[in-house]
Amino acid sequence: MAIRIVSSDEVRELGEDALPLSITRDGELLDATSAAPAEPIARLDVAPRADGTPGFFVQPGDDARVLLHGRAITETTWLDDGDVLDVGGTELRVRRHADAWELSSGATVTDEPDGLVLVDESDDPIVIEATELTLRPLPQRTRTRRRPGVAAVLAGVVLLGLGLALAFLFLARTVTVEVLPSPDRLAVEGNPLRLELDGRRLLWPGSYRVQASAAGHHDLDVPIEVDGRRQQVFRFEMEPLPGLVHVVFEPEPGEVPMSVQVDEDENRPFDGTPLELTAGEHALLFLVEGHLPARTTVLVRGRGEEQEHRVTLVPDAARLSVASEPSGARVRIDGTPLGRTPLSVGLASGRHRLAVSKSGYLTEERTITIEPGRDVDLGVIALARAPGQLTVKTTPTGARVNVDGADRGTAPMTLELPSNRELSVRAELPGHAPVSRRLRLAPGEQRALELTLSPTLGTLTFDVAPADAELLVDGVSRGRVPASMDLPTVTHRIELRAPGHQPWSTTLTPSTDRPRLVSVSLDSLATIQARRTPPKVKTASLGDMVLVAPGEFRMGASRREPGRRSNEVLRQVRLTRPFYLATTEVTNALYSQFDPSHRSGSLRGHPLDADDQPVVRVSWDAAARFCNWMSQREGLPFAYVESGGEMVPVTPTTTGYRLPTEAEWEWAARHADGGPARRYSWGDRLPVPAGAANLGDSTAAQLLPRVLDTFTDGHLVTAPVGSFAADRRGLHDLSGNVAEWVQDVYGIPTAGSGAVTDPLGPGSGESHAIKGSSWMHATVSQLRLSYRDHGQDGRPDLGFRLARSPEPGGSS
Repeated sequence: MAIRIVSSDEVRELGEDALPLSITRDGELLDATSAAPAEPIARLDVAPRADGTPGFFVQPGDDARVLLHGRAITETTWLDDGDVLDVGGTELRVRRHADAWELSSGATVTDEPDGLVLVDESDDPIVIEATELTLRPLPQRTRTRRRPGVAAVLAGVVLLGLGLALAFLFLARTVTVEVLPSPDRLAVEGNPLRLELDGRRLLWPGSYRVQASAAGHHDLDVPIEVDGRRQQVFRFEMEPLPGLVHVVFEPEPGEVPMSVQVDEDENRPFDGTPLELTAGEHALLFLVEGHLPARTTVLVRGRGEEQEHRVTLVPDAARLSVASEPSGARVRIDGTPLGRTPLSVGLASGRHRLAVSKSGYLTEERTITIEPGRDVDLGVIALARAPGQLTVKTTPTGARVNVDGADRGTAPMTLELPSNRELSVRAELPGHAPVSRRLRLAPGEQRALELTLSPTLGTLTFDVAPADAELLVDGVSRGRVPASMDLPTVTHRIELRAPGHQPWSTTLTPSTDRPRLVSVSLDSLATIQARRTPPKVKTASLGDMVLVAPGEFRMGASRREPGRRSNEVLRQVRLTRPFYLATTEVTNALYSQFDPSHRSGSLRGHPLDADDQPVVRVSWDAAARFCNWMSQREGLPFAYVESGGEMVPVTPTTTGYRLPTEAEWEWAARHADGGPARRYSWGDRLPVPAGAANLGDSTAAQLLPRVLDTFTDGHLVTAPVGSFAADRRGLHDLSGNVAEWVQDVYGIPTAGSGAVTDPLGPGSGESHAIKGSSWMHATVSQLRLSYRDHGQDGRPDLGFRLARSPEPGGSS
């Protein structure tokens, strides 16, 4: 493919050997065979397009002004037929012919010896230098082929070389390699031709290595990849070499362990060799044994340059000076011996424990603080003479010891006492004659002193009843009480004991002046119990409560007894503690104070709700809560606690108000006079005597299914409490008026189970026991005192009375 350069009157052709063409900033149009040109404005060349057809392109130079149809272009651009270029102010027109591209201007073509000149209208010539370039016209006819001569062969070789060069140039890409700082040596390895023009290299696409070196920097050796782009730029920066910092310590620390920390990195050992540091400012921390941490900042110039940096060390120590009186004392610091006084020694900073000691003298100990660079002079330390050590033992032990009139404690003991002086040691013990000794202790001497004290005695005489009482002195039994006894004149605890009597004790001190008399009459337990439990107590709400003494009886009924029921199992019962029982049943008036909403109501129009009538229609649980309310009013402990929503008795029994146990109720009702058990409250026989109780009499026939036909009690329903005569203990209505709740859970005892003590009934159950007949009862079974019933809820003939134990732990 060729390029024709034409004017208005003739045509000239540039062959393929003359491609590509370059237009310089000076307006020169140079071919490929010309000498190295100045920096070109643009490059003109031919190459196959992507579809294989020949194409013509323009490649602007760096920062060149190249216009296509008046518009600037900055990259390689294909040219088409009719395009108008403005290159460096020269206008060029492009034409396409079948076998050539035509490049023309408004210029005249002349054949000059130095080349082909295009003269434009401004008469400024653009010279196309054609060194070793043959310009020939287009062929007009066919010529006869002749054997080439030597000159032709040489020309062919030259043309072949030029073709290979053109092929290389066609495939090569312009590559610029920029390295900072400017290297002393720069090479692109893998480029065999090494073509370079003004810093630009022509390289085929492929892999290469850029190698460069510069003083003070690490060598550069990096790979690059040249691709199909026409122009490519690779930029690199060489890493400066680190600087070498020589550290000089002032003062020189000597052969001691050292470490360095750079820019707060980890500590690493430091042996004085130069530090390799990157250029710039670095913070250094030196740790040198025996010195304070040294912090410093160094500005490293880098690039392998060596520099010196001085670091001032401050010793982490000061001198300690100490003397003593007397001199020659041993000095220890933190337990380590350092020498004898007078002494001057260097110490590390911090707190230290100083000890100055000498035989025969007390050790002087102090805590001292050493600050770096600040010497400490303790002056002269006066040592005190060491004391002597005296161990004092006395017989008997426990004597008080005083030295020179000062109390020092109780023997046996060990004392530190002043040495080289006379001391007075005295031991005193109550009931004994004091003992004194005088002595002198050498410095550091250890001595034992044993002192025996003789007792001083006083006489006790005794007048004791009963005469066979036992005597205890200070907890030790002395047997039967003697008429008199000699004891040391100290305070003694005197105790007297006798079976069935309350023990007695006191403290007293016998005197040497005269005998002391101990005159005592021991109270019997029965007398004491009688004092504690009067036969009757008055209460603000209930009235009287009578004391029921404990006892043993047969509870239940024999199978031969008329009216006996199967649940009245006969068994032996023992009650061990007395108890108080209210003389009457709880009234409506009292119960309404606890529960104002409660109503005992009426039965078929007959009232049960009068204040003095017994409260009825009360459940067992409500009766137990009433007992706690009464206890709270009088400051007594509760006898019941709530568990699972139900009230249960407290065990052991407290002194609070409670219901009597079934055994207590039957014992009180059947043995009122202390004699044999009664079947009925009035005796052992029927019929019911007049005035005996409020029962189901003949007047209640309209209310009750069964009545006592021949008995009239004057009350159709419940009577006011206490309306009928009391028994011998003063208890009213244990028969009649209302039946009564008792404390026990209801159960049927096992026959033949043997005697029981203070029985409480079953541990659990659905109902509680009920004792006593009521105004609704009239049968032989119901009128008996051994009659047992049970239930859960209240009813119109069921109430309750209260009981109490005089002391905790009673039967309940």
